[in-house]
Amino acid sequence: MKAFRFAFVFASVVALASACSGGSSSSNPVGGDDDDDGTFKLNNGHYAFTIDAVPADTCWAPPKTNPETPMVITGTFTVEGNDVTIVTDASGSIPSQTMNLVKNGNDLTGGGSGPADLNSQGINCILQIDGDFTGVMTAEDKFDATMTIDIDQLSGDCSILVGSLLADQLDALPCALELGGAGEKG
Repeated sequence: MKAFRFAFVFASVVALASACSGGSSSSNPVGGDDDDDGTFKLNNGHYAFTIDAVPADTCWAPPKTNPETPMVITGTFTVEGNDVTIVTDASGSIPSQTMNLVKNGNDLTGGGSGPADLNSQGINCILQIDGDFTGVMTAEDKFDATMTIDIDQLSGDCSILVGSLLADQLDALPCALELGGAGEKG
């Protein structure tokens, strides 16, 4: 079930990301620092986002534990103007996902919603994932970020996911997670 928990949290994060959308909201170029304005560059390339904190979690309350950290999500960033497209690397049975963020100065933002279909895991359940990504550039090709994720049942029978028999079962649906960490180009 521990592998399921990792897959579930990862699927939740990337399902949120897959539906994110954003458009340009600033005339500031992504390029950055050439004029010493303090804006850091975000370049095309492969990045790793390391989740190292779970400051809020209504999905797994003590004595259950939060998702194990650090958890690393990797992907390719493509930057065009203020728009940032991220394609995550596939992991096990979880396919790659695409997400879109907007870079405004040193701020990175996105948000949206999408389904997390657990049928491929043998569970007749589709969860609805809603969330927000908020980040800030800390140096060229480096950022700190927080993802707030709300999880609820969309369809099917998700009752197997909720209970107290197994440590990895959710305590309740709906529930919410806040994940914090840092990303950098590798």
